[in-house]
Amino acid sequence: MYHFPSTWRRLIAHFVDKAYVTILQAPVWIKISMDYLDHDELRIHWSHLVYLLLVSFLYEALSLFFFSTTLGKWQWSLKVISRQRVGDDDSLGLDQAILRVLVSRLSFFFGWAIFALAFLKVNRTHLADWIADTQVVSFKERSLPRVRWILAIGFAFLTVGESLKTAAITLQSAQWVNPYVYYDSKALQGFLDDLEYRLEYQQEDED
Repeated sequence: MYHFPSTWRRLIAHFVDKAYVTILQAPVWIKISMDYLDHDELRIHWSHLVYLLLVSFLYEALSLFFFSTTLGKWQWSLKVISRQRVGDDDSLGLDQAILRVLVSRLSFFFGWAIFALAFLKVNRTHLADWIADTQVVSFKERSLPRVRWILAIGFAFLTVGESLKTAAITLQSAQWVNPYVYYDSKALQGFLDDLEYRLEYQQEDED
């Protein structure tokens, strides 16, 4: 029997999945870091960018299609089922898995607002669930959740503006010079310069 999952379990499962994706992407992130230290420019080869995007997308989409869950969700007894199907077979179709992941990626522009919409529903479905007609469920028994308008509106208000601003700055700062995408951000550049300085300073102390 399925139950509506608690928000904290979904959040932890989400960050666990992010950790797994980061591990899969680690070779490229290391390559980007080494390239920056060598050339003092923050850039990424187009093939590496495609790899980063595909790993994140395929990890979630294929996991949902074949197993109706991801590693993070599975570890926290969560499952994603289809609301289109009735009976014992509640697995997601490939179109539902892909659509759910694509809609979730709108968080790049709207932040946590699209997930905060779950507080408006007793079954805790958000925008991606509404469009893909899916539902996250739990095997752990719990009491029926309550609608929380204040949390939903609060999260939306706090995150949408900043997320749109960050997305705009990120896109405007990206420059395509084949075969690299260069990212020119003074704030990020300052952070990386400071990190490089700390590494060099630490190395000098060890010597």
